[in-house]
Amino acid sequence: MKTTNKMKVKLVFCLLCLLPVCCMAAGDQTGVPPVKPHPTDWLKQAGWGVMVHYFTGAETSAEEWNKQVDAFDVPGLVRQLESTGCRYFLIILGQNSGHFCSPNATYDRYAGIQPSKCSRRDLIKDLLTALKPTGIKLMLYLPCQTPNADPQAQKAFGMPQGAADQPIDEAFAKKWAEVIHEWSARYGKGVVGWWFDGGYDHTRFNNSIAKIYTDAVKRGNPDAIVAFNSGVHIKRLVESADYTAGETYDAQNLECPGRWVDGAQWHMLSFLGGDWGQGQPRYSNDVVTEVTRNIIEYEGVATWDVPIQPSGLISEPFMKQLTAMKEALAKPRAPVVPVPPGNLAFRKRCFLLDVTGSKLLGANSGKYFAKNGNDGDPATMARPGGEWPWTYHVDLGAIHPLNRIVIHFDKDCIATEYKVNVSADGQKWTTVAHARDATGGKPEHTFQPVRARFVRIQALKPDGPDQKGTQMGIVELEAYAPKGAGGKPNQ
Repeated sequence: MKTTNKMKVKLVFCLLCLLPVCCMAAGDQTGVPPVKPHPTDWLKQAGWGVMVHYFTGAETSAEEWNKQVDAFDVPGLVRQLESTGCRYFLIILGQNSGHFCSPNATYDRYAGIQPSKCSRRDLIKDLLTALKPTGIKLMLYLPCQTPNADPQAQKAFGMPQGAADQPIDEAFAKKWAEVIHEWSARYGKGVVGWWFDGGYDHTRFNNSIAKIYTDAVKRGNPDAIVAFNSGVHIKRLVESADYTAGETYDAQNLECPGRWVDGAQWHMLSFLGGDWGQGQPRYSNDVVTEVTRNIIEYEGVATWDVPIQPSGLISEPFMKQLTAMKEALAKPRAPVVPVPPGNLAFRKRCFLLDVTGSKLLGANSGKYFAKNGNDGDPATMARPGGEWPWTYHVDLGAIHPLNRIVIHFDKDCIATEYKVNVSADGQKWTTVAHARDATGGKPEHTFQPVRARFVRIQALKPDGPDQKGTQMGIVELEAYAPKGAGGKPNQ
């Protein structure tokens, strides 16, 4: 989510995060987990949580804002959250318009706006009181800059005026940190996490500024965790980030490769409605459950944004979806029937990698995702954007005695030279087939059984534009063990 009111173009899916250590190139330490215990251990154990966008427009008067905040049904919302089974709740403290749902004398002193746009009611304090008996933890959202729809506040804090995100320097950051600290000191250990928005490249946001904000948070609660958002990425933006901001518009096609991203907890934030804080459910209950389940299984965390009503209550369609997800997650995953029968690669975790297998690539045209290459659907295809030679990587989930690989190439996108590589540990690879002058179709490669968990199709050519084959596109990858092995792991 952005701090401007205009939403950016839809995400062209690119999973800019880490593969597990077993899939990283030798010497790459970014996947190495930090020393435990880690401040985000509770977040990982929670698995998923709920966010709401609580704000108003810049035209709203202070009195109108106070009436809105006063009418917020805290007990009702807490009952709703309990019924969903979520273990944490993230709410916007204030955003674009300059209105905040909690008083802050430091902000008022700097902004000089009267009557104050900070509410009289301390909504956060009331939420903390109501949430405490439930065990649901509270997290807060703030922008990294002054509200970009409030030119008076921008001018008072010494920032450029206008709707664009403002460049941040340390002089401003120290003032903003005073505002943050008033809240963090008041709430202490009650607020366990902060999500800071707007740390984009053009704002000159960096490690030094992030540390100023982090110090302000941790002066109130040394155990509080922080994330800084730079846009639609799942990456650790700065050294002081404990977890990834994880903003994404395309949760359905997101894969969590493991818990750690440069030592930070892997975390995704996306919306269940048509956009942030609005619309009707865009996913089916089954899709929401499957996305959440997959993330939790690989030790990631999912935060789902849902719309709320003026009363502060979550809209009914989303309550139904969240409770349906809770019930579905409590049940075992339905068994998967391979397509074709015996195909060990069917719907297993997969990635689009560069030709060396060390870097993740985004889906070509924002639609040819990795999962399309082993979904059993002949109408879909896996194909990356940005690089000509590339590698299709599949994790079978366990070691099998593989002896046959079948590749369905797209009719117009083929690899004219490629290797089939397999590995038991993701580090030492064995080439079981090397095809040259290939013409596509549905080649089948058989070989003596090899104990392997990982399969890679490494496209070597085409290695540039205007070459025969265009670029490898995989419609389906199949992997098989010898008859009689039954597709069971080789113990």
